[in-house]
Amino acid sequence: MKFLSHLVLFTSVKEQPYLQGASVSSVTKVHTSLKFDYRKPATIDITLKVPRKTRNNGTLFMHAVLLDESSLYKDFDEIIRSESIHTLPLVTHTEPQAATFNLLQQNAESNKEKGKVQGVRPYSHITTVAPIAILTDDLNLPSNKIPGELYPYIRIRNGKFLPIIQHNVLKSRLSHFQLLSSSSHEANVTVNVSPTSYGSLRLSLHVRLALEQLFSLGFSEKDVDDVKGIFADTNLYLLSATVLIASFHLLFDFLAFKNDVSFWRRKRSLAGLSARTIFWRAFSQMVIFFYLMDEQTSLLVLIPAGISALIEDSMLCWGLQQ
Repeated sequence: MKFLSHLVLFTSVKEQPYLQGASVSSVTKVHTSLKFDYRKPATIDITLKVPRKTRNNGTLFMHAVLLDESSLYKDFDEIIRSESIHTLPLVTHTEPQAATFNLLQQNAESNKEKGKVQGVRPYSHITTVAPIAILTDDLNLPSNKIPGELYPYIRIRNGKFLPIIQHNVLKSRLSHFQLLSSSSHEANVTVNVSPTSYGSLRLSLHVRLALEQLFSLGFSEKDVDDVKGIFADTNLYLLSATVLIASFHLLFDFLAFKNDVSFWRRKRSLAGLSARTIFWRAFSQMVIFFYLMDEQTSLLVLIPAGISALIEDSMLCWGLQQ
């Protein structure tokens, strides 16, 4: 596999411009890196001209491809027929995000700003960071043993696999997006190119599919972004230790809950117990749960708080029946 190729980046307002009746002028070449060694990480800063359709709450996509000398000056419609091109979205539609605030020092102004954001229809937000990964391993796979998740990205020329480019979804975060307005004629985008191995590529594709499944389960973009942060922003060893400790924590929680249930089953009255303490524990857990729900907190925090509130309320109801 040749590691010195020309990295070319295009943009268009449609994900598949030539399958959706677009003209040649709708695809714009925005960057060319000659003799690009994709075995080494690289950062490319690009200033994009934002099309009017994109500014009017539209879309924008980037097409990345590695070309040899013979294909460098071909038009996009010729390149797409023979090369392995990866398309990644640069624009997402979401509600404007309110500024973060301190839970212990929240003031009236932050409440007003939040009130203004609620009820607003989604607007176009363009990313300032476009992370892509390029497979550097030399693939030697029989045609009947190509993994299903890799099949859409495989292109073969002269019996050799073309380099695979993939959008690194774990590195694409909501904090990278900025609001596009009708006056936003240009946008600065940083393309982060990183090499990846065969195993890492397959893992990232599985993670990408898993993240897409979270949306079908009712997770919001913010919830999915929190999940990304767990894997992308945490050291692997620290993450492993966190998972191990969390597993023990869940085990101890389960044992404690089991012990509480056994204790209350044996009780025939509230003798020796403080009814006031039971009431305030249940009340405080409900206040915490409803506050987190009102703040649209991540489900990763909301679900455990809801379970705790349910446990405390069940104990309170039992106590009231005695």
